[in-house]
Amino acid sequence: MKFLITDSNITVHFDGETHIVARGSAYADKLISALKEGRNEEVPGLVSAKSRIENFSEKTFTVENGEIHVNGVKAPEALGKKILKFANDGLPYQPLVRFAENLQRNPSARSVEELFLFLEANDHPIAEDGRVIFYKRVRGDFKDIYTGKFDNSPGQILAMPREEVDPDANKHCSTGFHASAWLYCHSHYASKDPSTDIIVEVIVDPADVVSVPSDYNNAKIRVARYEVLGVIEKQHSKDLGLRKIETKEDFLE
Repeated sequence: MKFLITDSNITVHFDGETHIVARGSAYADKLISALKEGRNEEVPGLVSAKSRIENFSEKTFTVENGEIHVNGVKAPEALGKKILKFANDGLPYQPLVRFAENLQRNPSARSVEELFLFLEANDHPIAEDGRVIFYKRVRGDFKDIYTGKFDNSPGQILAMPREEVDPDANKHCSTGFHASAWLYCHSHYASKDPSTDIIVEVIVDPADVVSVPSDYNNAKIRVARYEVLGVIEKQHSKDLGLRKIETKEDFLE
């Protein structure tokens, strides 16, 4: 194995191929250490996103012709982009594996497709347990704006039978719990006294997504279950690809 380390790049040649890694890469320091210490078996995973994705996901994710496959099936573009982002940012892959597993428990292929439309249109972080962060606007007393019956205080878990949630994406305001992207939550659907409204972050299992209404460019979802994380005053999760959270229940149990 041959390599060259400069102030700008690390160039590595092995198996007939040359790989160039920028010194600013999340993996640069680890790569330099592995090269200097002769730990050549670690090098492929440090220079190749493909190797990192496949090794760290224990082959749950594979890369074929630049496309991400999950358990042999091509991943939707939004998930593929998220996996590549995690790979390039040096983030762990377990959350994405769990996300994919959670998604596979969703009984509706249409819901899965619509969820990816939402994720493509909006940038939402994934938590360690594979759930996704969304937003919800509520009244000043934490009750939902539409009925005033549901308590959305931090730590609350709200759930209803899936069959009671309207699966028709063409029905924009219908039965089911709603969550949304930041812009929709901040700009639409206020109470009669908007100055007292509160915005909370909620976390949703992909398996519990029932539909993504088609109005407002796929900016909201209808779900059968969600958990309230806490009150926020500004969007602070857009640039976070991975969220570590402590919730009321251990989702993995």
